[in-house]
Amino acid sequence: VRPVTNRDIGLKVLCKAPAEAAQSTDIVAIHGLGAHPDDAWCKNDGTTEEPEWVNWLIEDDMLPAVAPHARIMRYGYQSEWFGKEAMQQNVSTVADRLLRALRRKREEFPFRPLLFIAHCFGGLVVLKALLEAEQYKSEWPGVFASTTGLIFFGTPFRGAEGMSQMEMLEAARREYHEDE
Repeated sequence: VRPVTNRDIGLKVLCKAPAEAAQSTDIVAIHGLGAHPDDAWCKNDGTTEEPEWVNWLIEDDMLPAVAPHARIMRYGYQSEWFGKEAMQQNVSTVADRLLRALRRKREEFPFRPLLFIAHCFGGLVVLKALLEAEQYKSEWPGVFASTTGLIFFGTPFRGAEGMSQMEMLEAARREYHEDE
């Protein structure tokens, strides 16, 4: 997993909506812990020796094909969860920064339909952001009212009670060790 740098943080437009699209939608993908905001949505269609990375958020025959009138974005945050670069922020901080980025990016069309795709911790960020947007509608115009869809992958809505911290660390060590 490559490190998340300052250039990777924030809301990045991956695919612009066509200018002629009368009714476009904003789709925002938010990655999970320990993932890079661009790599989280990729799969290696090649081999270990000759990788061919496919990002389903941007490939013409994937998400853009089924959502041709959408502006597709991804939100990045510092997501290292152990080691010297471990994140020093909580879900509230990340959610607040997401809301600020959405307000800037959607300034021209704050009530454009909005769909979130979230993985792991990213799902908790989306939920916190939506709670804030619903409670403080004037500060975050259109975010809650325009959210038309939520897609969650592996979001720990009930915590991670099935594993102890040691089991989670051991699983992470195995995962990272295999990637080296």
